Amino acid sequence: MAEMIPDVQGRIRVINIPGPGGGIDIYHTQDARVRWEIKSLFYLLTTEVGVADRIVQLYISNIGGYIMAFEPAEVQPASTARYHQWSPNEGQTVLTGGTVQNNVIPVGLRLNNQMTIETITVGLQPGDDFTEIALIVEEWIEPLV
Repeated sequence: MAEMIPDVQGRIRVINIPGPGGGIDIYHTQDARVRWEIKSLFYLLTTEVGVADRIVQLYISNIGGYIMAFEPAEVQPASTARYHQWSPNEGQTVLTGGTVQNNVIPVGLRLNNQMTIETITVGLQPGDDFTEIALIVEEWIEPLV
């Protein structure tokens, strides 16, 4: 059995995720043999003209399926551009008209070995676009056997 890495400070890593294209949610899977503590997921969502509000939910999954889901502080209306940030905080910030939406994930949220972080957007339209995507993690590399 491989020796586990000790709970000492890892390195901070910024992962710039390419925009998935119009009407497609964010999807990113960890590399093998890494452990992450999520510090922030940040992105810009630009919504097209449409009748529906968008609700961008954050999901964590592994090979067996979804294991965690998080709801945003508020919806994003059609025809808007809004930055979203998911980070470990004490409470969610409701915008009521601002351009940055802060949403909460648990403090110390760790992902192990090829887990996936993704958004699932209720009301997503073909012209909606996720850009400027940055995932900030503290990362540890698992040793080889």
